[in-house]
Formats: sequence, structure tokens, C-alpha cells
Amino acid sequence: MGWGIRNGKDGQAFTVKGNKALKIVLSNNRSLLIGTQLPQEINAILKAKKKV
Repeated sequence: MGWGIRNGKDGQAFTVKGNKALKIVLSNNRSLLIGTQLPQEINAILKAKKKV
């Protein structure tokens, strides 16, 4: 598959390194798949920002 930006039927994937990712579902039901080696940490940051 390789690295880079990929388009799919449900959204886009942004990959750079590794085999872990964070899936974000948008209000229009499209999704973003963001490649990361720290998915739990990014999820915690996004949840904290949502509460602000």
C-alpha cells in the first residue's frame, strides 16, 4: 500500500510509518484514518480538546 494520502469509499487515510492508526469519524459520516505510532495519546488529546 505504501505511504501517503489514500482515498477510499468511506474517507481518506494519511499514512507515514508503522501499522497503527486513529480513525476519526466526521459529522458527515466520512472518516479520516491517520497513521500514528501513538493512537491512544492522540485520542486522549482530541477528547480533552473536545471538552474545552
